[in-house]
Amino acid sequence: MWKHFIFPNRLRRHYMATHFIIGIAGGTGAGKTTLANTLIQHIGAQNANLICHDSYYKDLSHLPQSERDRTNYDHPDAFDNDLLSEHLRLLQNG
Repeated sequence: MWKHFIFPNRLRRHYMATHFIIGIAGGTGAGKTTLANTLIQHIGAQNANLICHDSYYKDLSHLPQSERDRTNYDHPDAFDNDLLSEHLRLLQNG
């Protein structure tokens, strides 16, 4: 399916001249990483940054292991979304 996904040259030039963010959401195994990697292949790795939400789990190293073992890492509160938002803002501003 994705092998036919291409950017015409005129669109590629337009989009490479601006900073923009593409958010990809979906359930486990829905193909988010596959889609992101396909986009990067067509945009060019030198023109893209891949930021994964999984890289933004809150640091729980200060908690005892027994508490960390009870943590629900699927819950939205498990993520440091403020830090993610700040990083996205910095990237958007170049």
